[in-house]
Amino acid sequence: MTFFVPLLLSAAAAGAAPPLPLVSRAPVAAVGSTSSLPPTVDLSLSEALDMLRNGNARTEADKAPIEAARADLVAAAVAPNPTIAYEGTRLHSGTNTGAADVDTLTAEWPVLLFGQRKARKDAAGSAVAASEAHVAADFAERARDLRKAYDTLRIQQERVE
Repeated sequence: MTFFVPLLLSAAAAGAAPPLPLVSRAPVAAVGSTSSLPPTVDLSLSEALDMLRNGNARTEADKAPIEAARADLVAAAVAPNPTIAYEGTRLHSGTNTGAADVDTLTAEWPVLLFGQRKARKDAAGSAVAASEAHVAADFAERARDLRKAYDTLRIQQERVE
């Protein structure tokens, strides 16, 4: 059985089709234009940037980490909750060497000392600022790409005219 596996793999590799050469072609228009006028864009760069800034789904999605960081900021200001635990043991069989019943009730309430709460708030505030900076940087990159694409479009329109 193990003899056939390499044989099958070599046969499959030998019978594989050769890779197709990479050909650079210009995209073909799917639908021909019936207008004799050259295509133009009546959109200014400021309008395009406004569309990128407001109402763009990706821009809104990129803002989600900011809201998550703000929620962490609220959580950092909250004091830890107390916990209460109960443990009970009963002797059912065997020799009683002490108490047959043992009940333990424990209450814990963490107290943040030495500025821990303030440090948590400061760290969460820094996380919000970092998140806002990342979102602003991503938006700036997309705005730069939009400016380049807009300039290229205008150059192509000038050439057509």
